[in-house]
Amino acid sequence: KTSEFYWPTQRNTRSFTDWVKSRTLKGQIVIIGLFNNGILLGEWSGRDGGDAEYDHIVPVLGWSSGKPLTEMPDTALPNDVISFSDNGLYGPFGSPPAYPFLYSSRMRHFAGTRRQANNPDGPVYLLSNHAPNFAIAVEGPLDLDDVTIPVRLSASINYEPPITDGSDEPPLPAPLTLTASVEIPNTASAYKLYLYDDFARVPVANFNAAASAAARSWHIPPDSGTTFSVAVPTSTGATAVFRAVPQSAP
Repeated sequence: KTSEFYWPTQRNTRSFTDWVKSRTLKGQIVIIGLFNNGILLGEWSGRDGGDAEYDHIVPVLGWSSGKPLTEMPDTALPNDVISFSDNGLYGPFGSPPAYPFLYSSRMRHFAGTRRQANNPDGPVYLLSNHAPNFAIAVEGPLDLDDVTIPVRLSASINYEPPITDGSDEPPLPAPLTLTASVEIPNTASAYKLYLYDDFARVPVANFNAAASAAARSWHIPPDSGTTFSVAVPTSTGATAVFRAVPQSAP
């Protein structure tokens, strides 16, 4: 389930950053569009190069502030710090090769013009400092019964197989192990964890009644602790969607 920042009525970038902060503090994953510093990335050579609105789409990973976040959760303050991942676009650097991935910026320095974004001595990424700005917030799984509980995934590798430069052919799939960790809200209750290998088969309600749609499932008995984890061998070319619900759910 996602919601979009409604840019058609946006007046300034401040209203956009307020929206991003409020959604992030609600625990939603906000995905925003940013300018690339195309000169640093080797994408173009002129200060006016790049798109007029945004070049790259990145997930926001965190928000920090010098004030308690509960005091002004809907207002992006100049000294607040936003953190995001560029999904490995910039790099690699060093030996062995590594990507920076994680970037943080104080809000007072986060927005700029197209020319400022292409400053060879400037940051790798900037937010456009004029409307419209673009973002969506991932609120959680589509769940009409409101019964799903959090499942967090970690992967045995943090990169995709390389694609041949200029090729339209996808790279060959590589082995991958996903670890699915379920956050148990009530340790006295039993839960079910489902794995689906096709998005079209993922239910949006009646998860237990539709158990046959899952490729695999796990029973989580009562008193299993506050987390339950399972490792699933798969590949980078496969689909893996997880849902966890109480055993008592429909």
